[in-house]
Amino acid sequence: MRLYCIDIIRGISSLAIVLLHSSITFWLAVFPDILYQPIESVSQFLIYITTLTCNYGWIGVRILIVLSGFCVYLGIAARKPERIPIFPFMKKRILRLYPTYFCVLLCAMLFTILFYRADLTFQNILGHLIFWYHNFYPVLKEPAEFSSVFWFMSLIAQLYLVFTLLYPFIRKHGLGAVCLATLTFSIVWHVFYIYTTAQLNWEWYACITPRHFVLANIGEWLVGAYLAECWHNKQHEQLRTKLKLSLPLTLIISIAIFLSVIIFKQYNDLRFEYRDSFNLPLTAATFLLMLYMITLEGRTMQRKQAANLPHKPRNPLTKIIIFVSDRSYSLYLIHVTVIAFMGQVGIRLFNLKIEDAPGSFLWLLTIIAGIIIAFIATEFLYRFVELPSHQWVRKLSRPPASPTTTETQKIKT
Repeated sequence: MRLYCIDIIRGISSLAIVLLHSSITFWLAVFPDILYQPIESVSQFLIYITTLTCNYGWIGVRILIVLSGFCVYLGIAARKPERIPIFPFMKKRILRLYPTYFCVLLCAMLFTILFYRADLTFQNILGHLIFWYHNFYPVLKEPAEFSSVFWFMSLIAQLYLVFTLLYPFIRKHGLGAVCLATLTFSIVWHVFYIYTTAQLNWEWYACITPRHFVLANIGEWLVGAYLAECWHNKQHEQLRTKLKLSLPLTLIISIAIFLSVIIFKQYNDLRFEYRDSFNLPLTAATFLLMLYMITLEGRTMQRKQAANLPHKPRNPLTKIIIFVSDRSYSLYLIHVTVIAFMGQVGIRLFNLKIEDAPGSFLWLLTIIAGIIIAFIATEFLYRFVELPSHQWVRKLSRPPASPTTTETQKIKT
């Protein structure tokens, strides 16, 4: 049965990321320096909270990693296979991702060539095509990304691969033990990275920074997988009891962690790469939020089953968020390219300048148009690329039908 709470979390996270990538010229165009002005009214407070939400949309990326582990492992928890063959598993996952990814990649490459006159190298193109682009670049140098979201797709594809390699250990030692081991490694890696860059002035290769290094992120992915196992085994209530948390307290602590990260980051001038230090607290907050949501929905399911009622959302806002969640993959991939394209349209047609964005009404209209067109492009991509590719993968994954009695008799004859 579908868990609508997971769709809600995914939909909100995707919208937060879209707002983040448009916030440079969107919210600051209307409310310049709002984050650094004293709050003197309720309306100003609401504007402050909205702007702050946009600026911290990157938190949605950390949530999506945990959600990915939950969704992928939920089907595996039902089957409990002794082993996961690497090639069939990776083929199925990549075939689901690749058609939509490839279409957006072509659009982003064309946009980059036309508007930024970027030099395309063989390494750059090959790296993007095989989800390994940042591993071809030297110390502390980001690759010439065609879109600022492609690094995440590389990380997700690599997480799938590492998961299949870890699965024998999961079967032998248990998912909880492997999850704790990988989280411990992640903590050590983050501390080592911060110490060596801050104290020793080391320069790190982009592929092994905490943001990009798959082994520094697999623990977060497995946290989602662990929650999926608890849900499948109906142990989520027991897990919360072991943590000695009431249902309201679970939500309160989760919100408190999210707010603590935002407040600490807002009032401490940290280097961009140190933002990854918040990954583990955000994972803990996501874990508690998901535990609260699946527990609440599990109880709702039981009540509706007892009353013989269908388990479907009725709130219009919830339906809208679920609608966005269904299209979140296409939206995540395409929105940056479309919004950037509209920005270039504004620059070339209306002679807009980035430095004039704060307080510019034309910039505001341009970015709003970009967001609207991004949703239209998302719907097109979802209907004509993503959905057909998913249906194709299901057909490939479906076991061959056994011959009917008549066919068997013909074969024998």
